[in-house]
Amino acid sequence: MIRANGSLIAQRGGFFGGSLLGQKAYPGDLIFVPVDANQGEFWARLRDISTALTPAIVTGAALAK
Repeated sequence: MIRANGSLIAQRGGFFGGSLLGQKAYPGDLIFVPVDANQGEFWARLRDISTALTPAIVTGAALAK
């Protein structure tokens, strides 16, 4: 958390039991929540593969008729 006056309140480790659990957020404070970049990577890759293969499958099915 970054206070409006520029001071930094850092937390290390998990959320529960961390130093930020009891802190109040005041107007102007910035709360930064990092995003796990690896989360959902499987589904994104599956979507990309299926998007690329769908036209070929549809074309193949149309030609087979």
